[in-house]
Amino acid sequence: MADFDIEIEGLDDLERRLNDIAGPGARRSLSKGLRQGANVVLKEARQRVRKKTGATAKATKTKSQGQQGQDIIYSVVSNKVGRLLETGTSKMPPYPFIRPAAETKASEAVEIMRAVTLAAIEAEAAKR
Repeated sequence: MADFDIEIEGLDDLERRLNDIAGPGARRSLSKGLRQGANVVLKEARQRVRKKTGATAKATKTKSQGQQGQDIIYSVVSNKVGRLLETGTSKMPPYPFIRPAAETKASEAVEIMRAVTLAAIEAEAAKR
């Protein structure tokens, strides 16, 4: 499946607050925000998928790819049928649903991620 990366710039305040609480609290806060942002794209992808039985929509989920260096990665993935629908085969044209969902909901996902992450940072700071 094709990758779709979103690089967020201009969130200096968020980065500064994450650096202030550093450690596991920062990772938890950022993960919470990223998951909520990915859920926005997930809902849109489930609405866009071709439905016969609904199995592919149910099998489409958010997945944590873990932490690679300083990157925390969340993605929206589907089962084998979903991957075949997204990319097509030699005998079937593609019916993309994840990429268009990501492209249309990217700005909304970023705003939700920012709001949830800031709220989680405030909660972590209150614990200290």
